Amino acid sequence: MPPVRVAAYPDPVHPADRESWPQYRAWAIETLGELRQVFAEPIKNLP
Repeated sequence: MPPVRVAAYPDPVHPADRESWPQYRAWAIETLGELRQVFAEPIKNLP
């Protein structure tokens, strides 16, 4: 079985744009929460 890659990418970001950091942070928190919901149960059921 080939490796599986899971990825989530926001719209292009500019790390030097400090004014956008709160939006980037909010996106990261929301996306990580969604990933946790999706993978929590399968991970729990691993042998």
